[in-house]
Amino acid sequence: MPSAPLVAAAVGARVSLRPNLSLLADRSATPRALARVHAVMIVSGRLVEDAFAASRLLTAYAALSPDPAAAALALLSSLPCAPNSFMLNTTLRVLASSPDPAAAFPFFSRLRVTGALAPGRHTFPFLLKAAARLPLPLPVTEQLHALAVRHGIHLDAYVANGLVRGYSVAGRLRAARRVFDGVPERNAAVYTTMVS
Repeated sequence: MPSAPLVAAAVGARVSLRPNLSLLADRSATPRALARVHAVMIVSGRLVEDAFAASRLLTAYAALSPDPAAAALALLSSLPCAPNSFMLNTTLRVLASSPDPAAAFPFFSRLRVTGALAPGRHTFPFLLKAAARLPLPLPVTEQLHALAVRHGIHLDAYVANGLVRGYSVAGRLRAARRVFDGVPERNAAVYTTMVS
């Protein structure tokens, strides 16, 4: 059961609730505490009105669950609102970091087919991370590279960093170097990945 001040705030004034529920979701230390915040978000209407709050809830469930991928997918499918790109990318991040990173790719394919997510500079790093964690990362890295070129974001420093890492993990250092050399504005992450 939510604490009395939280319930009073939820019933009395939604405005005072706005800054607190996302923060409470972020700071929940147990699944039970997070479930309480989730319930208040549903009762207050915050889950439907505020995609940012829903995305923070999604991130918190993934962090606290013993099976983050299942928790993220379950919450995403139960949302009363259409997920935004931040929520979808958060789910991709969770899937890419899960024990089965290959699960990110069917999810991404569904998003592309339905038009729910246009791949962008925030999407590719998670997909490339998942590709680098596969037993055979090269074919997937090459496909993602081609898709990034098609969308015109292959020169973005964060996308390029993922490509450099993917090619390096696959043992294709020349391909990694070509990507590195093609990036007009390199950041510390790209340099670090190339050096390591």
